[in-house]
Amino acid sequence: MIAPSMSCASTKKRKSPPHTPQLAQGVVGGGLLVEGTSDPFGRLWVANVLRRHPVQARWLPEALVFSTNFRTGFAPMDFPPVLPKSYIHRMIPGEPIYAFFEKWQQAARLALPERIWGVRRWFCAAALHLAESGVEIDLRPWWIRHGYLVVRMPLAGASG
Repeated sequence: MIAPSMSCASTKKRKSPPHTPQLAQGVVGGGLLVEGTSDPFGRLWVANVLRRHPVQARWLPEALVFSTNFRTGFAPMDFPPVLPKSYIHRMIPGEPIYAFFEKWQQAARLALPERIWGVRRWFCAAALHLAESGVEIDLRPWWIRHGYLVVRMPLAGASG
């Protein structure tokens, strides 16, 4: 049963409550918290991967994960609308997340010839070009082939 305030018929955007502190309460030192957002159909999503400091009550950014199921194609600029809140408002020139997307767009342009073999192949080639540009990407073949771009370099905005 859907609560009246959660009605599917509602088209107004509601400000979501800050759930991260409640979610994080039960995480032990060294544990992981994955929090992010997606498009309405789950085709694209982006999540912060945060590790709880072993002793102090603070979070250390470990990765930013981008995921696509390739059903709507691939373009780096499809992802900013689903960035976690800690990044979405920092998509302005001069911010590290903005610079990251500029590099990803450049990598996608360099990899464009691979698109003839399909969107998945183009995504994989763009990930390789992005890694060559100095962005710390986890290049495990299975992850890349299945649409996961794991950025290991913490970008400003991920702290929790």
